[in-house]
Order: sequence, then C-alpha cells, then structure tokens
Amino acid sequence: MKQLYPLYCILTLLICNVAKAQISDSIPELDSELPKKYVIEDVTVTGVNFTDKTNIVNISGLFKGTIISVPGDEKCRQAVKRLWAQNSFGSVDIKPVKTEGEKIWIEIALTERPRIMKWEILGVKKSKAKEINEILTLRRGSSHSDYVIKSNVEKIKKYYDEKGYLNADVQVQVKNDTILRNSVNITFTINKKKKVKIREITFDGNENVKSKKLKGAMKDTKQKKGISILSIFKSKKFIESKFEEDKDNLIEYYNRKGYRDAEILNDSVYKVSENRVNIDIKVHEGQRYYFRNILWVGNTKYPTYALNELLRIRKGDIYDQVLLDERLTTDEQSVLNYFYQDNGYIFSRMIPVETNIVADSIDVEIHVVEGDQAHINRVTISGNTKTNEQVIRRELRTVPGDLFSISKYKESIRMLQSMKYFDAEELGKNASNFISPNSADGTVDVNYDFTEVSQDQFELSGGWGAGMFVGSVGVRFSNFSAKNMFDLKSWRPVPTGDGQELSLRVQTNGKRYQQFSISFMEPWLGGRKPIGLSLSAYYSRQTSAYNPYYDYNYGYGYGSGYGYGSYYNYDSNESMQVMGVSVGLSHRLKWPDQLFTLSYNLNIQRYLLKNWTGGFLFSNGNSNNFSLNVAFGRNSTNHQIYPTQGSTFSVGVQFTPPYSLFADKNYKEMKDIEKYKWIEYHKWQINGTFFTPLTPNNKLVLMARANFGYLGYYNKKWGYSPFEGFIVGGGGMSGYVMYGQDIIALRGYEDNSLTPYKNNAYNGNVYNKYTLELRFPVIQQPASYIFLLAFLEGGNCWESIDKFNPFDIKRSVGAGVRVFLNIVGTLGLDWGYGLDRLPGKDMKRSQLHFVMGHSF
Repeated sequence: MKQLYPLYCILTLLICNVAKAQISDSIPELDSELPKKYVIEDVTVTGVNFTDKTNIVNISGLFKGTIISVPGDEKCRQAVKRLWAQNSFGSVDIKPVKTEGEKIWIEIALTERPRIMKWEILGVKKSKAKEINEILTLRRGSSHSDYVIKSNVEKIKKYYDEKGYLNADVQVQVKNDTILRNSVNITFTINKKKKVKIREITFDGNENVKSKKLKGAMKDTKQKKGISILSIFKSKKFIESKFEEDKDNLIEYYNRKGYRDAEILNDSVYKVSENRVNIDIKVHEGQRYYFRNILWVGNTKYPTYALNELLRIRKGDIYDQVLLDERLTTDEQSVLNYFYQDNGYIFSRMIPVETNIVADSIDVEIHVVEGDQAHINRVTISGNTKTNEQVIRRELRTVPGDLFSISKYKESIRMLQSMKYFDAEELGKNASNFISPNSADGTVDVNYDFTEVSQDQFELSGGWGAGMFVGSVGVRFSNFSAKNMFDLKSWRPVPTGDGQELSLRVQTNGKRYQQFSISFMEPWLGGRKPIGLSLSAYYSRQTSAYNPYYDYNYGYGYGSGYGYGSYYNYDSNESMQVMGVSVGLSHRLKWPDQLFTLSYNLNIQRYLLKNWTGGFLFSNGNSNNFSLNVAFGRNSTNHQIYPTQGSTFSVGVQFTPPYSLFADKNYKEMKDIEKYKWIEYHKWQINGTFFTPLTPNNKLVLMARANFGYLGYYNKKWGYSPFEGFIVGGGGMSGYVMYGQDIIALRGYEDNSLTPYKNNAYNGNVYNKYTLELRFPVIQQPASYIFLLAFLEGGNCWESIDKFNPFDIKRSVGAGVRVFLNIVGTLGLDWGYGLDRLPGKDMKRSQLHFVMGHSF
C-alpha cells in the first residue's frame, strides 16, 4: 500500500490539473509520456442544492463504465464545457476521488450561482411595472449572473426607447435573501426622465421636392418646431425604429413622384440639448421619369384595351412603380382581382418589367401568367367555440365545387364581420391568410379562422321625461339558441350558438310607472333562406300622474309635485296602460345586390285609460294603433361598432288603414275619445349614413349622416295624429314618451327644445337632421372600443309639411367620447354648443349630454 501511495498522488495531481475548469474553461496539457486509460466506476456530484444531481451527470456525459484517458482526455474537456454552458455555476471542478487498478472514481465539484427568489420594479406606476415585468426574462429560482442583470436592463431601456424616453436610467440593487441561503432579491429602480423629442428635421439635396412635403412623408418622425394643424395629433418623440421605417417612406414618396433613382446618401441624429435632437438627411433625387409605352404580353382571356381601361395609366403619366403594382394586383379593383381572380384564375400573376429607358421615359411590359381556373375544394371553419357551424356557413358565399371568386370571398368576410360574434378587426387583418391555393390539383382551400367575442349586453340607464326620472334595466343575448332552452346542459349561462337574439327590458320609477318588454329575432327562419322573423311584446302602466294641487302663487293647476303646496296621491284607480305586440318578416334581396333588405312589421298597440288626469287626450276609454311598417334598405359597413367604410341607407313607411276616408263624420266637433279610438296616419322616414376613412390605416373616419321624417294624414278634416310624431333636441335619451313619438337627438340644445309645443304636449310632424362626425379610436379590442369624436350637427322640427324648410336648421358643434363594452353596450358623453338662439326661449348655449346603454 505504501508503494502505491506515490503513484496515487501523481494520478490525483494529473487528473485535477487536466480536468479542473475555472472561468478559463481550458484544460492544460501536462507533460506525460504515456496517458493511462481508466474505467469510471462512479461519479459523485457535490456543492449543489437546487440542481438535480442526476441531471448534472447526464449533462456531463461521464457515466459509470465510461473509459477516459489521463491526462488530456477530451471527454473531460467536453464535460466541463457542457456544464459551464448551463450558466448555473460559478465554478466547475472535475477531480478523482480514488483509483483501483483500471477503475477510477470521479467527483464533479460545483459552486452554484445564487438563485433569484423575487424582484420588484420601482419608480413607475403599477400598470407600467406589470407591462415591464412581462418583457423581462427573470424566473423565480433561475440563476443570477451579471449577464442576466445586463440583458434585463437592456430590455427595460429598449421598452422606454420605443416610447421616446432615450435617457431612461435603470439602477439595479441585488441583496441576499434573508431566509433562503444562496438566494438573492433584485430591485430595478427606473427613472424614465423626459421624452427626447425632435426639435428640427433638415434636408439637403432636395432640389425638386420641398422639405415640407418630405417631412409629411415621414409618418412617425415629426419635428416640434413649426407644428402644423395636420400634425397636431402626431407624436414628436424620437424613436429609432420608426425613424428607420420613415427613411423607407421617404424613398417610397420619391418613387411615387417619379424619382425612381432617389436615395438617402447619409443621415445624422445629434443632440442639441438634454431632451432634444436634430435630424439631418441628405438625399439624391435623381431624374424624374414618366410612363411611355405599356405593352401586355400573355393575355389570352381578356383583350388589351379592357386591361388598359382598368389599369388607368396613360402615356405621359408620372412613373409610379407603387401605383403600377397597386393597379395590377393589390387594389380591390385591380386588374388581377377584377378580371382574373374574380373569375377563378387564382394562380394568375402579373409581372411588370422595364424594357427600355429613353431620356426621361420608361417602356413597361406586363407579363401575364394566366394559369387555369381554380374551383373551391374545401371550406373549413375553426375558432367558433360557441357559434354553431351551420350558422356561419349559411352566411358564406364560398361553396365547395364553385369557381373561386375573390369578390365572393371578400363578401363572405364582410358578412362574417357584420354577424357581431367574432373579432371583426382580427378577421379583416387575417383575411388574406385564409386562402390556400393547391397548384398540384388546380383547386383552392378556404379556412375561416375566428376569435369569438361575446356581444351580450346588460343595460342600466336612466332618463328624465314627463316630469319624472325613469330607470331602465335590460339584457340582450345576441347569439341565443331557442331550440336548446330545454337542454339544461346548454344553460352556460344561457343557450347560445344559433344566432338568434333575445332581449328583456324593464323600465320603472317605482309605484308611478312600470314598463316591461320582450323581443325575439330569428335571422334565418327555417335555417335555409335569409328570411328573418321578429316578435316583440310590451306592456306599461302609469298611475297617479299629475294630481291637482294648489300653489299659492299660481292657484290650481297640474304639476310635477315640486311646487309649494303640491302633493301626490298614488291612487290605483287612476291609471293609463299601454300594451302592444309586433310581428315582422325581413328578406335579404338578390337584386340590386345581396346587401339590400326588405322588411315588413305588423304592429298592434292599445291605450287603456281609467280616470286619467295626466294630460292625455281623454280620461276614460281606449285608443288603438294598428299599423304596417315596410322598409327597404342597404348596409355595406364593415364593422358593427366602429365602421371605417361603407354606408347604410333605408327608406321606410309606417301606415294605418285610412279609417276617416270610409266615414262621413265631422271630426272637428267630434270628441277625442271617439276620434282617436282608431288612430290613423302614414309615417315616412329616410336615413343615410356614410363612413369614409381619412387616413391609410383607417383610424381617422368621417361619418356623414342625413335623416328625414314626415308624419302625414289621409283626411284634412281628421288632421295630424298626436301619436307617432317626432321630438327633436337634446341627447336623444328620454325616460318616458306618452304618444309613442321618436326621440331625435340634436346635441347642443335642451331636450325637446326644437319641437313644436301644442295642446300641452311636444309633438312635431316633420323633421330633418344633418350630422358630420370625425371619429378617432383610442382603444380597439374585441371586448371594448373607445373612440373620440368631434361633430357638426344641424336640424329642426316643424308642425306641418308646408312649413318645412330643409335649410332652416339649428346648428351645433361639440366633442365627445364613446365607450363600448360588451356587457353594457355603448356609453357616451358629449359636450355640445348651440350656435343658434331659439326664439322666445332662454336656453343655455352649452349642453352636456350623457348616454348610458344607447348610441347616437
């Protein structure tokens, strides 16, 4: 044993020196004439508390039975590198424990890096800290190192760089955890400082294009100096990534102006103060070019003259490569879409090639690869977690076996967006990804992928009308399933998936007034044709309306109960009840196109009065309103909540039988209880709304709307009906309407203020209204929308058609905000200023309108 001791010492020294690895990660070569081979008998791991020892052995690759050479074994070298690459250890040391003959026992001695137990972010709001925490790569129990700290600090700084805080400072404090050994806690203290903004942008070399135009071409890089009205909503902060994008936008702008050789020679960004930078850009414009000859090659399906008509580019036009590509392929009415892909040629391509440049003119050949017509192979649907597949398929224009048509595909997308069950924004953005051409068999697959959103709404609102406050509670289920009402498993919380709509609503102010309503709508009656069925019923009861009281200043009269000496006496023997039912059918037309609808509604309404002293036409008796409503309309908007393009238009008439024409009676001397037992009128309404995007990203939208309504009579002796007229003025939200009038909002004026007052009641028989509204979204999420608006509005209301003047309007301007939440619908707050004074009325010019559960 004593004889082997010197050899053991030598072997131990050799292996330790060869296999030992510190940060240098290299194994020194020892001077040995002949390395000896050993078989590993066992491997032990020491110095670890958090890492699994078996896993360490597996990573090292040094197992029992492995043959190693000592010194200079490559397997030991690789084991050290693999362990070091884990970034979990402060030191790695491989050394022998003992040897017996050809057997060797190995120890892997490690020093673990400290473990991160927790971290916090200080110096910012909780919401920001939450956002920053999501971008960090820290994990509880992960290893701590200088690299980990540095990389996460860089992530925080990049986060603030992209928001314009280029001078943001991040301080890091690392402390040992007081409970767990070899563990640390990290604190990031952030001082974002002020935003770095662009003071001035200067251009050099732009001889033909003004600097002002070039600055306008830079979408997200704007200077603070010399702010224009158009750029007032643009940020002036400097963001490097946006600046790089805007340099590309500059070149594109030059290209669109015919300067195809334009380039940026150099640019520089330099500080002029702590929070201000200047940008200098030197450009080379080159020559301006024009189109000369345009030649089509390969078009056999459509004649050249037809392609040129759709291309709309003539000889002598400014050479614009971007416009050429748009007219050929990307525009909705491009040659590719309109002629080829709308007729099944989905594999067609159009390749413009510059063939000749003479002075400032360019000849272009457009090579057309037509290919074969493709039929639709499969149409698949995914992502619909609630909506039944047949409800989706019945709205599609793409059917397996049909010739593929890009216009029918886009119409399918628009129909799906209008269904309100899916995220319309996401559906529009991802639309191009749904088409999968199969060149091998000449077919195309279409897969519609959705993200479902709930449009069920809960309404809680209130309004003032008829001298009382009326509160409303309602619920609307927009994707209801009536056939599953008796399936208990489907109540989660209600049966859904069949596209039906069910609404329940209650209005009350307590004892005095109650109203209950229910409605149901089936958009596809029978499930095979787009014929909609609607059913609705309502009932209201009002008691003890305006009781007589004595006021010491005015004597006896009727009032709201707030005057001196006034009182209420709730008497159940004094009541007015209104009840009604409605049945409607609507049909989607095929001509002029499938966006047109025709609808019919049969309405029956009955008024029952008992000892009523609330200002109605009579105190005891009943009045009946039996009418038919016919409406013809078209809707091409692309979104239910925030349309950015398209329009809506409708013409409707509601009419009763002309009872007075069949009876020879003196209606002027007839009592109201007899005259209005059967109400008669014809009511016309015309509405049109247009949405126009004003920016390329469709964010800023102009909404233009015009409305007209007229309530007419059959018999001049019978006259205008006191029912079903119009009340104009205010926010469009009223708690109670006695005669069933339409409430028309006109912001900037008090409620009812533009409506003629006659026979102790507000009622107009003719009205018109014009609205221009500029809208800009702040938040666009599937479950919520917030947008700002500014409006210019005008309208008026008249007692009779002979007094109607479409230019005699009362104008207003203002601004507001709309918040749409799936659960409650639309909430609105508008400030309006009336520009015109109303004769004989002392009205406040500034009005605030609050709306809950209702949209203008």
